[in-house]
Amino acid sequence: MLAASLAHARPDPHDSVAVALRAGRYQAAYRLLQATADTADIATHRIRRAMCLLNLGQPQAADSLFASAPADGFQVPYRDYWQAIAWYRAGDQARAAKGFDRLSASPAPPVRDSSQVWALRCGLENGDSALTARALARLVGRSDDLAAVGWFARMRRASAAGDSAQWASAWLTLLERFPGTPEAYQAALLADSLGWRGKGTQLVALAQMYAGQGNPDLAARAWYQAIEDTELILRRPEMRARLAELLIGGRRYREAEGQITALLGDSTARNWWPATLRLYANLERKRNAETQSRHWEMQFVERFPEHEQVPDALWNVAMSWERVGNCAEAVKVYEQLAERYPSHPLAEAGRWRTGFCAYLAGRYSEAHRQFSRLARTTEDFALADQASYWSGLALHSADQLEEARLEWDRAAAYSPRSYYAVASAISAGRPIVPPEDERPLPRVVARPDTAWPGFIEARWLSSVGEWRWARSVLAQGTSGLATSVEDMEALADAFEAIADYSVSLRWRWRAMWRRTTEDRYHELPPDLLRRIWPDFFREEVTAAARENGIDPALVWAIIRQESIFDPDVTSQADARGLMQIVPSTGAALARQVGINEFTPTDLYDPCLNIRLGTKYVAQLLDRFKKIDLVAAAYNAGPSNAVRWQQTSGSNHDVLRETITYSETRRYVKLVLKNYLIYRSLYRERRERQP
Repeated sequence: MLAASLAHARPDPHDSVAVALRAGRYQAAYRLLQATADTADIATHRIRRAMCLLNLGQPQAADSLFASAPADGFQVPYRDYWQAIAWYRAGDQARAAKGFDRLSASPAPPVRDSSQVWALRCGLENGDSALTARALARLVGRSDDLAAVGWFARMRRASAAGDSAQWASAWLTLLERFPGTPEAYQAALLADSLGWRGKGTQLVALAQMYAGQGNPDLAARAWYQAIEDTELILRRPEMRARLAELLIGGRRYREAEGQITALLGDSTARNWWPATLRLYANLERKRNAETQSRHWEMQFVERFPEHEQVPDALWNVAMSWERVGNCAEAVKVYEQLAERYPSHPLAEAGRWRTGFCAYLAGRYSEAHRQFSRLARTTEDFALADQASYWSGLALHSADQLEEARLEWDRAAAYSPRSYYAVASAISAGRPIVPPEDERPLPRVVARPDTAWPGFIEARWLSSVGEWRWARSVLAQGTSGLATSVEDMEALADAFEAIADYSVSLRWRWRAMWRRTTEDRYHELPPDLLRRIWPDFFREEVTAAARENGIDPALVWAIIRQESIFDPDVTSQADARGLMQIVPSTGAALARQVGINEFTPTDLYDPCLNIRLGTKYVAQLLDRFKKIDLVAAAYNAGPSNAVRWQQTSGSNHDVLRETITYSETRRYVKLVLKNYLIYRSLYRERRERQP
C-alpha cells in the first residue's frame, strides 16, 4: 500500500527543497517548506522539516516533528533513527542510547550500520558497560570494514585501562585485517604514541598502510625501519625498491638515489636490478636530467633485452629526445621499437610520433605517408582517428587542400567517438554530431522506475536529502539485474530520478557500448548522445556561466571530465565536488565573489562549487584565451600551461601533442571533445537564451 501511494505522490527529484537538502542548505530548505502546508504525503513533509531543524541546531523542535510524522513501512526505521539523533543532540543520551541499541537490528542496512556505530558511541560516553559490550560484539563480529570501528574502540579502551596486551592485540587485528580503513590509520598513530614498535612483516604492512592512507613521510619511516629489521633481510632489496619509489614520488630525490645506489651495489639484489635501473631513469626524469634518464633507460635495455618492460623504456628514451628537440634521434628509437616489437601498442604509438616528428621538421609528404599508413592498419580506433586527422593536417600544410578535406571527411564519419574525429569534422566542415532526426528515437524501457527493487525507498531518501543512502539502497537492490541495453537505460533512468547523476551516466555509458560496437559509435543519434553528454545542473551552470560571461558548454565539459557529475567526490589531492576545487583555491574564489563564511565542506554544494569553478575557468580563459590552454592550466596549473605554450608557439595542434604530462595531454583532448560536443548538441537551446 505504501509503495502504491508513493508511486503517484513521489516528490520531484529536481524540486528546490530536495536540491537544498542535498546541498546542506537547510535554512533555505526550511523556508521553502514553511511556505507550504502539509502535503498529501504528510510524513515526508514533516520529516523534511524536522531534518532541517535537526541540522540547524534545534533538536527539540525536530523531535516533535519526527514524533508527529505518520511514517509507514520502510520510512519508520529512518524516522526513528533521525529522532534518536535528535534525542542525542538534545542531551537525552540515555533515550538515544536505547533507540540506537534497538535500531542496531533494523532491517534497513543504512539504519542498522549507522545505529551500531552510534550505540557504541553512546555506550562509551555514558559509561554503560553493558551497551558498550553489546555494541562492540556486534561491530567486531562483522566481516566488512565497519568492524574496524569496533576494533579501534576496543584498542582505545584497553590503552586507557593500561592493558598493553589487549590494545596491541586489537591494533594488530586492524593492521592485518583492515589496513585500508581510517580507523586502522588512527590506530597506527595511537600505537606509535604508546611506544609500539613493530617487527618483521608488521613493518611492511605498516608502510603499505601509511602509503595507502596518503602519508608518505610515515610510510618512508616504516620502510626505513623494515630495511633495518634483521627478520626481513631477504626482502631488503624489495623494500629498498619500494622505498625509492615512494621517495621519488615525494620529491626526496637525494634519499631515493641513496637507496637505488645501495641496490645496484648489492650482489644479492640481482633480481631487482631491472626495476632499479628503471627507478634510476625515473628519478632523473623527475629531476629534469634528460641525458641521465636516457642513460639509465638504455642501460636497462642493453642489460635486460628480453625484459617485458623494454618497449616502455624505449618509448621513454624516444620521448626524452623529443623533449630536448632532437627528433632525429627520437625517430631512430621509435623505429627500433617498431622493429623489435611490431605488435606492441607502443610500437603503433611510436609510428604516429615518427610522423609527428616529420611534420615538425616540415617534411609533410613523409608525415602524410606515415599517418596514412597507420590510419589504415591500426585496430585502435582512437589512434586511427588521430592518424587520419594528422594526415589531413600534413596534406593541408603541403597545400594539398582538397586531399586534406577528403582525409578529414573520412575521419569525420566517426565523429564524435574521439577528439580527433570531432576535430576532423570541424576541419571538413561537417557536423560534429548527426543531424536531428525528425522522428524522436523511441525510448524503450524494460521496466518502470517503481519496478526496480529499492527504488521507492531510494527516491524517498533522496527527497529528504539522504542521497548517499539513496544511492546505496538502489545499487544494492538492483545489483546484477541490468544485463540488456534496455535494462541499463531503464536503471540509468532510475538513478537519474533520485538525482544520482554520476551513477546514471555510468549506466548510460555501458548501454551505449553494448548498443554499438566501437567502429559504429558514430551512428548514435543526437537523442542518445544527449544521454551520454547530459546537461545536468542546468540552472546552476547557465547562471554561473552568464555571471562570468562564458559558454556553459565549457563548464559542462569540465564537470563531466572532473567528477562525472558527482558532487560528493574527493580526489587524492583533496579536490572536492563537481569541478574538483581544492579548499585553498575555493577559499580564495569565495572571497572574490563576496562569500566570507566559507568552509571546505561548502565545496560539496553543487551550486557554490559550480559558481566558484566557473569563476576560476573564466579567469583562466581571460588569461590564456584558448580552451586547450585553459584545460591544461585547470589540470596541471597555470605555470605548466605557460611553459607548454612557450615551447609550442601558436600552433595549438602541436601544443596538444607536446604537453609533457600524459595525464594532462589526455585531459585536454577530452575536455575539448566534451566542449565541442556540448556546443553542438545544445546549440539550439543556447541560441534561444536571451
